[in-house]
Amino acid sequence: VHAAPGPTPAESAEFADVIEHVLGELDEEERRIVELRLEDKSQEEIAAALGCSERTVRRMLQRVQTKFEKTLV
Repeated sequence: VHAAPGPTPAESAEFADVIEHVLGELDEEERRIVELRLEDKSQEEIAAALGCSERTVRRMLQRVQTKFEKTLV
């Protein structure tokens, strides 16, 4: 059994550029939510950290996901 090859350095660099572009398109609050999710914080923990409701966090995560999807298409 062979392990699947990882991305090439060029593919990794291109992906990093896409992520950087999308993060640059986010407002400060959206970026903070992404950072907290990448730290494996729950929606409840993010809401507490930002002083907003979990519903707001869910809505903003969905908006961020939509931005990522549009960029990756």
